[in-house]
Amino acid sequence: MPAAKDKMFSLRLPGKLLDEYREFCEENSINISKRLRKFMERDLENWRQRKAQILAANQKREQSED
Repeated sequence: MPAAKDKMFSLRLPGKLLDEYREFCEENSINISKRLRKFMERDLENWRQRKAQILAANQKREQSED
């Protein structure tokens, strides 16, 4: 299976916010793309956990109704 390719993702941000965030990342030796990727990965992991909890609760409720 070939390796997945990265895709470009465009965001609309106020220039001031982007400039300030870029400065923050530069001062802290952080790559903006990697930082945003980490935030996305964390959000998705939390979402998957909540989704699994809801699914488990629904299955438990269905079993108790039978």
